[in-house]
Amino acid sequence: MLLQPAFEYNFSEHSHGFRPNKSCHTALGAIRKQGNRTTRFIELDLVKAFDKIHHVLLMNEIKVRIVDQQMIDLIYKMLKVGYINLHNLSDSKMKMVEGTL
Repeated sequence: MLLQPAFEYNFSEHSHGFRPNKSCHTALGAIRKQGNRTTRFIELDLVKAFDKIHHVLLMNEIKVRIVDQQMIDLIYKMLKVGYINLHNLSDSKMKMVEGTL
């Protein structure tokens, strides 16, 4: 909720996923109003979409929009917190330079 105002203006008005006052219902309403030639819909679930976000690139983008250093530090720490893999008891944060868990 704290970051949303800094990034919201970059998103397309046609984007409805995880946005304030938007949902699948508003997307369907927009299609009804503007998409009268629509014949197909594609539902897409991007599995592991956030596994390849590079931390340095993400932090550079955040620093452009966020001026509060404490918030920047918190985001960085959240990226680096990692997890313990119980299957092989490895600590993921030792090698994490990309991905958001």
